[in-house]
Amino acid sequence: MVKLEVGKPLPGGLGPGPEGIAYEAPNGEHTLFVRLEDITDAEASAFRTAQARMALVSKGQSLFLCFRIEGVLDWSDAVFNIHRYAPEQRVIPVAAHGEHLALTMLLVEARSTVLRGARVVTYSKHATQVLLHQMRRQLADPYPPHEEDAFVASVQRLYPDTSSLVREALFNEKLGLDQ
Repeated sequence: MVKLEVGKPLPGGLGPGPEGIAYEAPNGEHTLFVRLEDITDAEASAFRTAQARMALVSKGQSLFLCFRIEGVLDWSDAVFNIHRYAPEQRVIPVAAHGEHLALTMLLVEARSTVLRGARVVTYSKHATQVLLHQMRRQLADPYPPHEEDAFVASVQRLYPDTSSLVREALFNEKLGLDQ
């Protein structure tokens, strides 16, 4: 298990990169990376406590996971395709009806990779079932990841900003611990 410490660079070789979000789920462990530049103390504080929303959009074989965090992040999207992982990492958690899927959210300085905030939230019962169903659908229908880039670019031309993409969501819900 990797130890994360706020105020320290993320371990594991994550190098500097552009602002944006990334959604990772190797081995069934779901993590949202929010990479921003010049994060203020107020933004870091808001990240830990502010209302966060997630919307899921399915287009073709691609899943667009859209997130908004009040005071920190306007609607932003990350493309997810389980086939980008090695076969042994393509794990979809089993969530019995009524269980919530957990999501680790990490706020990272884009240039230095210093972790500025961390929190764990849960998806609603409904969102958990829909997300896992879409991941199982993706897993059952192999899709060459090299073809995904062109498809994603075509979707981005149709939806020039994430707010317009969110209107097509299968769900758009608040993230939390008590849903």
